[in-house]
Amino acid sequence: MTPLTLADLSAPPPPEILSSWLAVFFYLVGGTTAAIILYRQVTGRGSSTTISDQPLEVKEHAGIATLQQLEAVKNETHGRIKRERGEIDARIQRVEEISERKFDKIEEKIDENTKLTAGMNGEMRQINQAVTQLTSSLTNFMRDQANDSR
Repeated sequence: MTPLTLADLSAPPPPEILSSWLAVFFYLVGGTTAAIILYRQVTGRGSSTTISDQPLEVKEHAGIATLQQLEAVKNETHGRIKRERGEIDARIQRVEEISERKFDKIEEKIDENTKLTAGMNGEMRQINQAVTQLTSSLTNFMRDQANDSR
């Protein structure tokens, strides 16, 4: 490398020299910042803690509950649960009754349809037999006609 002169400072430096100077500058700034942050964390300086008023209202404790009070709360809670359970059981019973009635109606309709289908099945057999007889009669008639015409 050649030493820099005053004349060299008036012209812009070549990119290689500028990039190396910028790299050194950024390393120095980064190292200094890291050292300052580490110093503040170790010494506890630089961080100010402010205590503000609490937005919550502080009230005096009501005291310890007596056994009778706890028993009363327990009885009230159990009574409420039993009442609600009774209401739920009654609703379930009503739904089961309605569903059973609907099931019975569906079962009746199925039985009616089965009877109608069975009756139709018998009628269909009779119609099939009649068609079979008619077909055989027509076949015989056509055969006889064909034999007579010869």
